[in-house]
Amino acid sequence: MSASVPLPADLVRRLTGRSPDHGVDGDTWLRRLPGLVQDRLDAWDLRVTGPATNGHNALVLPVERDGEPLVLKISWPHREADHEHVGLRHWGGRGIVRLVAAHPAAHALLLESLRPGHDLHGVEATEACEVIGGLLRRLHVAPPATVPAFADAVTHRIAPLRDRPRTVPRRWAERALEIFDHRPYEPRLLHLDLHYGNVLAASREPWLAIDPQPVAGPAGFDVHAALRNRVEEYGTGAGLRWMVRHRLEVVADTAGIDLDDARSWSIAHAVLDAHEFAEEGWPTLTSLNLTIAKALDDPV
Repeated sequence: MSASVPLPADLVRRLTGRSPDHGVDGDTWLRRLPGLVQDRLDAWDLRVTGPATNGHNALVLPVERDGEPLVLKISWPHREADHEHVGLRHWGGRGIVRLVAAHPAAHALLLESLRPGHDLHGVEATEACEVIGGLLRRLHVAPPATVPAFADAVTHRIAPLRDRPRTVPRRWAERALEIFDHRPYEPRLLHLDLHYGNVLAASREPWLAIDPQPVAGPAGFDVHAALRNRVEEYGTGAGLRWMVRHRLEVVADTAGIDLDDARSWSIAHAVLDAHEFAEEGWPTLTSLNLTIAKALDDPV
């Protein structure tokens, strides 16, 4: 990459030594990234207008074309990024960042420019949950046939919970598996990661979602992202339980999601996350997700 657009150190740190997904390890992809960027700059006739930043797995570069500010996003190839362009095209900018162009083979997207750094972390929690719920109401449309079905998308995540449930208490594993296996739902197009940092201020609307992981699944499964972030505001004991339930109720009500569906799918989502964090050696995050599940499952 040219000296004027260096790779963000944080992206290098996150992907160095990363095991392959789709056959490309992090180190190999980092070596290829300068060429991928230059290829898209040339193909889409883009001019770089600022320093590159990054998310967990993607380079984000401000650019412009014919005077229009845009963003070039190139993701490390991984499962969650495979269908981002499909979802964005289907949503057509309604409640979410607008897709200008896509080159799926390179996991490259050209997007409208939003306001990085202006997200919902600075908005009071109840109001932020109302924003998230309002966006989910618009995003939960009938899904296109080309995004993964929920059962297929989560099978690889549920299988270890079914096979090695001792990473979380058995009653929680059984509770989650009962929901995954038997709770009916009408498929909606899910975002899967609509937390406070994945909503940015915009020019054409006050707030727009970014970074979706499109799946056709139960609307209630999308609520958990608003519960597992900004947890430092929860407090402890009865106050924590009230806050968790309050957020769930606000998001579900604004999104038009049945409250019992939101509660059940959020419990399942929390237990699944707890199991995965336990397997990865993150006890604090394991405990947090089990605490959320318990707060939602406790009698009122």
